[in-house]
Amino acid sequence: MKPELERLREKEAQLRAIIEHEPECVKVVDAHGRLLEMNPAGLAMIGADSLEAVAGRSLYPLVVAEHRDAFRELTERVCRGGAGGTLQFEIVGLKGRRRWLETHVTPLRVGAPGEIRLLGLTRDITESKRTEQLLQDQVRFVNQLLAVMPNPVFFKDAEGRYLGCNRAFEEFIGRTREEIVGKSVHDLAPKALADIYFDADRKLLERPGEQVYEAAVRAADGSPRQVMFYKATFTKADGSLGGLVGTIADLTPRVEAERLLRGADERLREAIEHLNEPVCITDAEDRIVVANRSFRALNAAVAESIAPGRHYEEHLRAGIERGLFPEAVGRVEEWLAERMARRRAGSAVREVRRQDGIWLLVRDQKLADGGTMSFGLDITARKNDEAALRDVNRELERRVGERTAALEGAIRELEAFSYSVSHDLRAPLRAIGGFARMVIEDEGERLSAEGRRKLQVVEANARRMGMLVDDLLQLARVNRSALQREPLDMAALAAALAAELGPQHPRARIEVGALPAATGDAVLVRQALANLLENALKYSARAAAPRVELGWDGAAGAWFVRDNGIGFDMAHAKKLFNAFERLHGEEFEGTGIGLAIVRRVAERHGGRVWAEAAPGKGAAFYFTLG
Repeated sequence: MKPELERLREKEAQLRAIIEHEPECVKVVDAHGRLLEMNPAGLAMIGADSLEAVAGRSLYPLVVAEHRDAFRELTERVCRGGAGGTLQFEIVGLKGRRRWLETHVTPLRVGAPGEIRLLGLTRDITESKRTEQLLQDQVRFVNQLLAVMPNPVFFKDAEGRYLGCNRAFEEFIGRTREEIVGKSVHDLAPKALADIYFDADRKLLERPGEQVYEAAVRAADGSPRQVMFYKATFTKADGSLGGLVGTIADLTPRVEAERLLRGADERLREAIEHLNEPVCITDAEDRIVVANRSFRALNAAVAESIAPGRHYEEHLRAGIERGLFPEAVGRVEEWLAERMARRRAGSAVREVRRQDGIWLLVRDQKLADGGTMSFGLDITARKNDEAALRDVNRELERRVGERTAALEGAIRELEAFSYSVSHDLRAPLRAIGGFARMVIEDEGERLSAEGRRKLQVVEANARRMGMLVDDLLQLARVNRSALQREPLDMAALAAALAAELGPQHPRARIEVGALPAATGDAVLVRQALANLLENALKYSARAAAPRVELGWDGAAGAWFVRDNGIGFDMAHAKKLFNAFERLHGEEFEGTGIGLAIVRRVAERHGGRVWAEAAPGKGAAFYFTLG
């Protein structure tokens, strides 16, 4: 009896040693899922440091929620006497690591009568699950890719039967996938055409590899198509031949484009041939491809050197020998190197004069294929016209110079005369006015009312004539004085004029805004600004609240003087700046010279003056200084 017990103990020890070293999990649980036994491999799977740390604990909490019910159902079913079962599930170990496990559970009847325990053999399938998921993702990606691919794609087995295809293939042959899968090409196409396709597939399957060929086919709508088939064999997981995969590229648009391109190329060649301008096209190696009839006519003396296939440099050398290129004389090789470099780089338009007197406007255009197109325009007639025009211009300039000198002399004499007359008139006018005033004052009692009135008219007209003479002298000074440019503080200049003229018009409000500095003749600019300000004060004097503004208009880039006076009709604006022009007659004092002076000052500085107004709504005068 004792030897039998020892043998059992030895077997138990051997069995326990085997279980302890088993790489997969071996565990024993009770009917409630509480852990009773577990080998080291199992403890490592659930992240336990020892059996004592987890003995008696339920394993259900380790199972993720979505698999927990299935795990519990399997345990309960086996406990109820059911056969053992297998389950794949995911757990979160005691140390937070997620694992996929596959367990096989069988009943283990030991211990007290009726007590059921469960034996579980579990292996870690995390890596295989990850691989399976990766494979599923790849299959899903391939299916999505095939669905959006514009080219038809199909799969066939080793017997030539279709295994699958994408939507583009369905549309290409006009059949649904259900009608295609499991069928051969003989089931889907006319026999003569099917024999060709099947023979090509058979040869590829007999000698696995790749196959590319073009074919003329008809699409599902009956239209003729030129397509290219690309096929390749594939193997199964065990290395045996699985079949072939193929795709179809529709070459019809390319073939049609090539046909159209050939036609366009022929039409282009014909158009180039009949151009009036000389054209020569060379390839990337500078060999002549096209020389049109104008180019041939222009180079008839060296016709042999411009035949197709000849190098462009041969044409240049032949032309040098015939004396067509005077620029090359004495420096042939250097000139050739420069000319060929310009052609290869694509030169800008340049004028070239040949020794035979022909002028050409030449340009070298680089082409996409590396070639060059040189074209020219005969401008001999234009150059001759330009030479004649230069002669005419020289003669015209001589005559204009003579006329200008004479005119300038006349103007100087006229200005001197005007200044002299104006200057000499001042004394007699003062005398006339003064004596008229003296007679009125000394003989007033003996004068009749009519006599006194007439003397007053004489005095007033003498005074007005004096003002007119003063204004004419002022205008003459503006025209005659040399321009002295210097920096001008326009704000300070405007403020000084406002302070000077303001007391003469106590009812008026003068506003001076922010004025940028300028460069100009201080005396002339002050005179122009004073004239504008005096005008604004004069014509706004009858307003209920006269207001004059001096400012800067950034958008117009100009200084301005604006008032709220009587304004004027813009239809007469062009007359404003002419001497002696007055829009308001005798209603307001003035000689009509002030604005003419303003315009002359602006023009002498390279600027301009203009006005904006409306009757009864005031006026604004703008001026610039270049």
